[in-house]
Amino acid sequence: MTTQCTCPPPIVILYPDYPPSENMMLYLRAIDGGGIDYDTALTACSIILPDADVPDRPYTVVLRFQDWEFPHQSLPLPWKDLRLTVAGVGESCRMTDSLWALEKAHLVPLAAEEWWNREGLSRYLSLDLYSQKTINASKNSIRFRQDMHTVFDKKAFAMVPK
Repeated sequence: MTTQCTCPPPIVILYPDYPPSENMMLYLRAIDGGGIDYDTALTACSIILPDADVPDRPYTVVLRFQDWEFPHQSLPLPWKDLRLTVAGVGESCRMTDSLWALEKAHLVPLAAEEWWNREGLSRYLSLDLYSQKTINASKNSIRFRQDMHTVFDKKAFAMVPK
């Protein structure tokens, strides 16, 4: 017996003005009822092509996160009004709502601390009482159950504002 996959087709975003054999920019799973949230796709594109909206200037393609410059002066629209809540001690896992085996996961990982410092992200956060580095601030964290934290650290999923 064979089973048919009922998964929706993926969302493919193409580079403008590239030859057809070289124009795939993003290949995303259709997770929002067969599609993808517009702001999610727009934000992903503006990370990969940070200066695509600058007229008469060839755009730069950023292939590695550590090469991306944080857009302090031109945040993508969904980020402008984003309000982060502190991952408090009594909160549940943000994915499963579990209260068991909770851990604090870094949104920007400790491995990216050099990038964090270079991009000046400390300006958005203040030091917590027991922390020496702003990358460890509670606003750069999210509560996950231990197994979800492991999966998140392996980059199996991402959190995006909606």
